[in-house]
Amino acid sequence: MFSFLIIKNQISEKIALKIEFTKYKKELDRYIADNTKNENIRIFDNYVGIIWDPGFLDNYSVIIYDKNNNLDILYNSSGDIFENKEIYNEFKKAFEYEKIVDIIKIEDNYFRCNIYQ
Repeated sequence: MFSFLIIKNQISEKIALKIEFTKYKKELDRYIADNTKNENIRIFDNYVGIIWDPGFLDNYSVIIYDKNNNLDILYNSSGDIFENKEIYNEFKKAFEYEKIVDIIKIEDNYFRCNIYQ
């Protein structure tokens, strides 16, 4: 029963992302292109994101732009398996303190990540 609720929640979240993503992408792209100030922008070393859901307590959701388009692969890999050790180490360093606990690929280069602080 619990796993059904999680799957149902992820499906509804994917639908919400499809509906609302364009607005957040525009804000994020503006920041990337010309450093337009935005209080919802978060920097994770070489990654930049925008808060999608402020969450509760130590958890929040952010839409992250990844120029290499492999954030989901990095998240699901280990240092032993991933071919490019430099990129893998950059990923680990970027999310050392604010850990990704779940990831959904929205479209190329854009990922929704649940973050735990």
